[in-house]
Amino acid sequence: MEKSEQNISRRTMIGAGAAAIAAGKLGLIEAVAQTTVAATGSTPAAGREITYNSGDAAIKAFVVRPDAKSKAQKPQGAVLVIHEIWGLNDHIRDVARRFAQQGYLALAPDLYSREGAPQLDINNRAALMEFIAALPDRRIVADLEAGVGYLMEQGAARVGSVGFCMGGLYSYLLAAKSPRLAAAVDFYGRIVYAEKTENKPESPVDLAAQLKCPLLANFGETDAGIPLTDVERLREQLKLGRQPWKVNVYPGAGHAFFNDTRPAYNKNAAADAWREMLEFFRVHVLQPTNR
Repeated sequence: MEKSEQNISRRTMIGAGAAAIAAGKLGLIEAVAQTTVAATGSTPAAGREITYNSGDAAIKAFVVRPDAKSKAQKPQGAVLVIHEIWGLNDHIRDVARRFAQQGYLALAPDLYSREGAPQLDINNRAALMEFIAALPDRRIVADLEAGVGYLMEQGAARVGSVGFCMGGLYSYLLAAKSPRLAAAVDFYGRIVYAEKTENKPESPVDLAAQLKCPLLANFGETDAGIPLTDVERLREQLKLGRQPWKVNVYPGAGHAFFNDTRPAYNKNAAADAWREMLEFFRVHVLQPTNR
């Protein structure tokens, strides 16, 4: 696996801090939800379907508290799990459960809470790109920032984020905008916008030097939608910032290599990325002793 990172020791990494910023009182409506075992064979953890407030909107979400068998009975930290273009589905709920088994409070927001889940054709790339172009970045980031506030209201001292594909993009954008986020992981999120629009006012790569927390980014070598030239451009821009960062490119892996419900799933790349992500969150979310 090819890896690139700043020459900064983990023991000396300096983050943006987690200064609390008033985000308004968050509302909560809870209803017990059935949980299922996903294809990974992971043990189910108790989860709830909830809503939290973002401005005047109620954002649906799936929240999972630390598994009763985990070492941490009380959440030492929390993780915001951000879904792919396909929405808040069983796979994303399962990823949230995996974090709960590691002792985290996990929240997976439904970013389509206002308009409802779209009907998308995986084989129609043009339609997929048109749909993503219509999503307003500022609104999505604000909904995620409200999710960070919800997790802090539940007792989490520090919150990390992880997103996949579209969610990877928004995990990255959240890291560039939120002073309350402790760490961000981006799985194959878009790096460069072809053009700037009202919905997409800033190209992701242009925000690299503005990151407010450490970043771990994972890409697939054969991802047709994210060329390696874009990944290299991201690396160069990250060098201009002050936050610790690391970029991994997995040989032979394509887009969506972490999703074990998709044909593109790459078991070895996914397992390595999961282990590294847990260590990344352990350092920056659970044990930020030198931050």
